[in-house]
Amino acid sequence: MNQDQFKGTVRDLTGRAEGGIGQLTGDTKLKIDGKIDELSGKGQAKFGEVAEDVRDRFADGAKEVSQQASSVVQAAIETRDSAKKIMDGLSELAARFVRERPIVSIAGAVVAGMLATHFLAPSRKGERR
Repeated sequence: MNQDQFKGTVRDLTGRAEGGIGQLTGDTKLKIDGKIDELSGKGQAKFGEVAEDVRDRFADGAKEVSQQASSVVQAAIETRDSAKKIMDGLSELAARFVRERPIVSIAGAVVAGMLATHFLAPSRKGERR
């Protein structure tokens, strides 16, 4: 219960008591004032209830977003770890290939260098590639 709910409930009860006394004594003004306080108290209590509900929903939404963000971060960490394992495996595979087939590896490196030079070198004016 928040402050508006508490104050509204107190005002509602006070208004009911005031209205009851006005009814018993025949005091119309007291009876009307009591009814006004009763209805004002109910309105204030309802306002407090709605405000608390909005706060709770906002807090729940923020908690859900936080949980989803944690899930995304965890998935990113798992993906990074998987990629690292794959890269480590590929690195080991390449190292083993070079150790077992050094001549083929050197020939491949030479061909890759020639292709890179051919395609990445700036073209000269008038030459066709």
